[in-house]
Amino acid sequence: MRFTGERKDYRVSVLRQMLFLLPLIVILFATISTTVDSTAVYAKEKKESDDVAEEETALIPPTLRKSSVTLYTGWENYEIFIDDLDEESTVTFKSTNKKIAKVDEDGIVTPVKKGKAKIKVVIKDKDGKKTKLVLEVKVKDPYCEVTDSNDSLTTHGDYTFKLKRYGNAEEVIWKLDGSQYASIEAVSDTDCRISGVASGDVTLSVVCGDFEESFDIHVYEGTGTAFKITPAKLPYKGNYVTRSEYNEYTKDYFTVRSYLERLSTLGGGLLIFAEGTYHITNTLCIPSNTTILMEDGSTIVKSDYTGTSWLTATQSLFQTVSYSHTQTPFTEYNGEHDIAIIGQGSATIDLNFVKSNAITAAHCKNLTITGIAFRNLNSLHFIELDAAKDVEITGNLFSTCVESPTQRKEAINIDTPDAETHGFAQGWTSYDRTPVLNVSICDNVFENLETAIGTHKYSEGMYHTNITIERNTFADVSNYVVRMMNWKDCSVSDNYFILTQGPVEDKVVNAVILNGAVNPTVTGNRFVGFTTAIRCAHWKNSGSGKIYAETYNELSKANLRAMKDNEAVDCTNDYFEVYTVFGDNTDENLKTYKFN
Repeated sequence: MRFTGERKDYRVSVLRQMLFLLPLIVILFATISTTVDSTAVYAKEKKESDDVAEEETALIPPTLRKSSVTLYTGWENYEIFIDDLDEESTVTFKSTNKKIAKVDEDGIVTPVKKGKAKIKVVIKDKDGKKTKLVLEVKVKDPYCEVTDSNDSLTTHGDYTFKLKRYGNAEEVIWKLDGSQYASIEAVSDTDCRISGVASGDVTLSVVCGDFEESFDIHVYEGTGTAFKITPAKLPYKGNYVTRSEYNEYTKDYFTVRSYLERLSTLGGGLLIFAEGTYHITNTLCIPSNTTILMEDGSTIVKSDYTGTSWLTATQSLFQTVSYSHTQTPFTEYNGEHDIAIIGQGSATIDLNFVKSNAITAAHCKNLTITGIAFRNLNSLHFIELDAAKDVEITGNLFSTCVESPTQRKEAINIDTPDAETHGFAQGWTSYDRTPVLNVSICDNVFENLETAIGTHKYSEGMYHTNITIERNTFADVSNYVVRMMNWKDCSVSDNYFILTQGPVEDKVVNAVILNGAVNPTVTGNRFVGFTTAIRCAHWKNSGSGKIYAETYNELSKANLRAMKDNEAVDCTNDYFEVYTVFGDNTDENLKTYKFN
């Protein structure tokens, strides 16, 4: 009985366990069934995919790797390559002109003589289907070409002349005539580098088999790469010529721009304007370490007509900034550096009475402008200096203007980049009010202008320092000639000032005006025909910049003694005027000092 009872309990226990495992068994069978089904589906999909891939592969037609080739007589053959060619296909080749190019059964094309031919390619697949292809063949006689050359070089620069051989491997021989001015060295089996030694003319020749060519090169004093442009010259490497803005009116602008951009990538160099006239519509940006050399007879004319709505002419000719920096906000004198604009003989920059600056120089240092005839000003300036340091302006002519709205536009304007005064507005300034420092303006001629040199807005507390104006001639400058506004430790000496018609009735014309000058030296000058030669008075900006406090002169006894050592001839007054510090510019605060 006990045995029977124990047996019954065991069976109940087993049954209970089977009931507990039943869901797991169901899940297991379902998983196995799903796996089997998935495997079947995958196998089916894979087969279908392989069938489609095989079908698609079969549908890709064979093609020639090249549809046209240029070959050279007596030179290398060409093997025809066919892409996507089935291994079971057969191929036949046939030339339409065996006298020009022949082809063998393996698709090897042999150039025979100069001309054109076609190689017909017929492909028959395993099913008998035909595909017809054609290879265009041009056969040329072997030749050589100098692909890179130049007609200018600097004494401290070099240039690599490059020759390319087409259809031959004959020896390339370079020869230099004028080794006292330049030297040459091989840089490859085809190319030659020529380096400047001294100013002069050389001839570089190259021979390769029957090919021979020579180049006349002038070596200029200077550094870096040299490029010479003419009025007929196209932009460097054909840049810009396909642009919609490029036309007969903008061609010169784009040509000069392209070479300045190239010099910028090279780290500077020399750009030469050959004799002729260049019409420039838009701003030319000069990078660091660059010299602009205008040869005798070269004239740059400012134009305001572009001949296209895609490009609007600008109100500046040259700016001392590279094209890559025109939106970089420079501070102090940390922009471009070591820039020169040099003229020879009758080199001229003609603003053509277009409202424009000729040269805008800001946040730069080491700038030289010499030997240029600047002509025909309208309302702006021949040269504008803002935050410029170490500048030499020598041996130039500044001539002729039309009347501006203010009647006081300077030929050379000395200013600060100041958002309050609105004196300078370019994307490459931080408006940090940096003054001009160390400027020499010597041995120039200024004639028939409103004003010659000066400042007409000041930034409070900022002083243009160490400006030297010496040995210049100022003739018939109708408003004021030199205005020293917020200038410090500056001098105006040994200059000749003249109004050829003498004093004008009811018009006051002063030669030198001091407004907020600190420790100025004005001495050794000759003044002819003015109302009052020198006038010293305090000043306050009106309009833009009026938030700044009045500026006053600070004159020492030594400054006053030096002012007496000037000569006034046929002037209305034989004395100079000094208004007392912190007084009004009225007669009761006026002191006069006679010249010695």
